[in-house]
Amino acid sequence: MKVLALVFLTLVGAIFGTHLAKVDPGYVLLTRGHWSAELSLTVFLFLLFGAVLLLYWLIRFFGSVVRSPKRFGSWRQRRGSNRRLQKAAKGLTELVEGNWVKAEQVLKNTTEDGPIPVLGYLAAAYAAQQQGRLENRDQYLAKAGEADLAGSLAVGLTRARLQMNAQQWQEALATLQSLKGQQPRHPRVLQYLLEVYQALGDWRLLLETLATAIKLKVLPQQDLQALKLQACESLLASASVDRESLVALWNTFDKSCQQQPVLLALYAERMLQVDAGDLVSPMLQKTLKRKMDDKLLEVYARFKGDAIQQIGFLEGLLTNHPRNPMLLQATAQLCLRDKLWGKARGYLESAIAEGADHSAYLKLGDLYAQLGESTKASECFRKGLVQSQHIAVQLFSDSQVDSLVPAVTVALNSKES
Repeated sequence: MKVLALVFLTLVGAIFGTHLAKVDPGYVLLTRGHWSAELSLTVFLFLLFGAVLLLYWLIRFFGSVVRSPKRFGSWRQRRGSNRRLQKAAKGLTELVEGNWVKAEQVLKNTTEDGPIPVLGYLAAAYAAQQQGRLENRDQYLAKAGEADLAGSLAVGLTRARLQMNAQQWQEALATLQSLKGQQPRHPRVLQYLLEVYQALGDWRLLLETLATAIKLKVLPQQDLQALKLQACESLLASASVDRESLVALWNTFDKSCQQQPVLLALYAERMLQVDAGDLVSPMLQKTLKRKMDDKLLEVYARFKGDAIQQIGFLEGLLTNHPRNPMLLQATAQLCLRDKLWGKARGYLESAIAEGADHSAYLKLGDLYAQLGESTKASECFRKGLVQSQHIAVQLFSDSQVDSLVPAVTVALNSKES
């Protein structure tokens, strides 16, 4: 647009000058001592315009000559930067394609003077680890730390991730603890710490870290809850077998964990080992009133408390769940313990009718044997053994084993056919 305007003004000026030259060309007299020159105004203006134009181009030419070394240096620098950028891109391409050796070589030779040295060293460290060259990896990570003038967490997080991938859990833990000292609430640091604590089996520190991780939502809520449950289960499973320690450990769990049936069942199992079922029985009753759970029912039926009270509680649950096979079988087990043969028989038969597993057949067969009804006992044992998919002879006394041999033979023959 500027060029067009300049051309237009030049044409207008030429037309106007030509018109003036025809009307009154005028003249210009130049004198110097005895020398003088006379020429028309039009020619003088033309020569003056040409001289100014020539001076302008001479100034620009000499300016370009003066600036040429600097421009040449800038051109060489841009050319070198473009070449390094292309080589760095080639190294990253080799890395993505899984050519670890070639990627490391290219990145190592171009990273120091590359556009982003930190990323180049981190990529080279990854390539070195994929080849099992852990010493080279650590060297690249050290150089990346030196090049990271901003002091970001990128180098430390990459170091920790690579150490975790190499199953160097203690080294990764040291790296992450250092990073946590810098930024205690960084989501990625907390996520990696959870993974390291899980691998090391340090469940107490994992639970402590989970408290912050849940608030910051560093992982999906269901994953965090599953991890918390795993930590609580592992702590219970490895806890020392004494009442005080188990109770103290249980009280460190939050309410959401204590209400999990699978965890409560494990706690009840451990308390049974120290003959402390009386402390857990109320918890089981409260949970079972809220929701039926087969494992809790099975554990509750093994408590050696007031059998009449326990039977009454389960019979109360049967009011709302009359067809629950595990509930019927647990009630029958308590009746067997209290020698209430008639009620036990009725509950076991009802449990079998509702689809109870092979253990109900075996318990009913044992009851028939005690009542002297050997034919019915053998039939129950046969059905139980067939249903269980294996011969569990260890479940019976020596005297019963002899009487079960014919039934076992029948069961094996029927399975083979």
